[in-house]
Amino acid sequence: MEYSKLIYEDTGKSGFSYDTSYADDAFKNLSQQYGSIFIDEEGNIDIDNEGSRKALTFYKQNMDNGYFTLPVLMPSAGEIIAAAVL
Repeated sequence: MEYSKLIYEDTGKSGFSYDTSYADDAFKNLSQQYGSIFIDEEGNIDIDNEGSRKALTFYKQNMDNGYFTLPVLMPSAGEIIAAAVL
């Protein structure tokens, strides 16, 4: 986050986004770092918990500050993809 902040302050552009090549891994890993079990003992996805909410809040706050972005919002995603999602 600190490097992303420095990049943003220096360039005005977000310094971090995640790779969508690995499906939900970015969200899973971040959620687990905040204490989410993500997948329960029966193999069911469990994201309705405090850890997942904290992870999403962290990412959203950094997006609001301009430090993080989403892959679809990056110029390399192309205008057509960005327009379809937004």
